[in-house]
Amino acid sequence: VTVTAGVTTSQFNVNKLDVSGISTFKGNIDVNADLDVDGHTNLDNVSIAGVTTGTIFKVPDSTGGDSSGATNNLSIGTGSDLKLFHNGSHTYIRNTTGVLHLDNYDGDIKIRPKDSEDGIKVITDGAVELYHNNEKKFETTSTGATVSGNNFIIQDTGDVTLTLFADTDNSDETHCPTIDFTMDGGVNVMKIGVEGNGGDTFTGSSANRPYIITTTGHAGQPLDFGTNNIKRMELTN
Repeated sequence: VTVTAGVTTSQFNVNKLDVSGISTFKGNIDVNADLDVDGHTNLDNVSIAGVTTGTIFKVPDSTGGDSSGATNNLSIGTGSDLKLFHNGSHTYIRNTTGVLHLDNYDGDIKIRPKDSEDGIKVITDGAVELYHNNEKKFETTSTGATVSGNNFIIQDTGDVTLTLFADTDNSDETHCPTIDFTMDGGVNVMKIGVEGNGGDTFTGSSANRPYIITTTGHAGQPLDFGTNNIKRMELTN
């Protein structure tokens, strides 16, 4: 059947229909076979129900190894501010306006370098974790952060400074910087710091005075001082 003029009917059953020009359908269209559309198509609202297999939507690679996504991309926004594209080697998510938010309202967020290997985990109402080769090395906590490992390096081509900044609001002189040395399953053996009130950390201490002291966890052990890898002085009990 070839239709070149207007047809009005409540039911139209044909095996093959060739339509030229603009066609207007005011009711539902039920297609129970493949639908092949060539050319530009405007779809205001599309719903896909049931099980769908295969490629539903495909965008070719960005041509010429382009890393800007100027050609062949999935664009979102009035000015195409968000682009998703693949250049044949790499995949890009590119935002050119405002902040790129990644929100998840039901569960955690995970970034993985490969399947089953964690890289970054953002846990709902909890920690942010960083991984090296699927081993957790850094974790935020409610009181600060925990770093796991046995070798920590701070380096730069210029000067390097390690700062412990206590009492940042200058409201309580008992808030002081301290380095604790702990071993043997949690036994504290030595402290380096600045005392708050006299007697807070150890007997005989004075307020706001720097100290190096062994603790009861290392009772009976002397404190050695040396230079050039040789002991020069020993303080005993």
